[in-house]
Amino acid sequence: MTYSGSMTDVSILAHELGQGFHHCVMRDLPDAQRHYGRSVAETASIFGETVVRLRNIRLSECHGHCVG
Repeated sequence: MTYSGSMTDVSILAHELGQGFHHCVMRDLPDAQRHYGRSVAETASIFGETVVRLRNIRLSECHGHCVG
C-alpha cells in the first residue's frame, strides 16, 4: 500500500489492520476452526473501517469543539 494520508488511505489501512487482527486472533485455534468463509474474514476489516468512518463523522460534526 502506498500511503499518502488521504481518507481513502486511512480507510484502507483500517481495513488491513482489521485483517491482521483477525489473523492474530485465529492463529492459535485448532486447524478445523481456522477455516471460515470470506464473510467472516471481512468482519474485523469492516469493523475497523466503520470505527474510522464514525470517528471522522463525529469530528466533522464537532467543528473542532469536541474533546476525545
